[in-house]
Amino acid sequence: MALPELASPDTRRRIAGHLVNLASDDDATATQAELRLLRFGTKAIGQLLELVGNENPRVRLRVAYLLGKTGAPEVFPVVAAFVHDPDDLVRYDAVMSLGYLGDPRAIPLLKELATHWDDPACVASAACMSLARFGIDTDDSCYNAAPNPH
Repeated sequence: MALPELASPDTRRRIAGHLVNLASDDDATATQAELRLLRFGTKAIGQLLELVGNENPRVRLRVAYLLGKTGAPEVFPVVAAFVHDPDDLVRYDAVMSLGYLGDPRAIPLLKELATHWDDPACVASAACMSLARFGIDTDDSCYNAAPNPH
């Protein structure tokens, strides 16, 4: 996978400091790290990819989100793979991140996921929101497919 931008050693060091904080049990610390990593954009991709298989689901969901927000087409396969994560929150964030990524290769996958109303991660709802980011009318394919609770 070709990375869009290579980070300088100093930038890599600063990114590494924020990556450590993604695993923090303190939500404020982890969220602050996430916000700071967003500013690095595509320069953080290489180091984010090193955390894809992290055992901590909180780290994986933040990595999925951050990769999606880069908008780099090179990360599409990685973000798409996260939709099969065993953790509900990781799956949800991955589906949302496909919308943030904006890569049209996500559309068939999102349309398929929009039918998964039984998934406890609410991936169908996330898929409908992501499809809307592509300008796809989700009225018929999503909201009418939701099971009637009555």
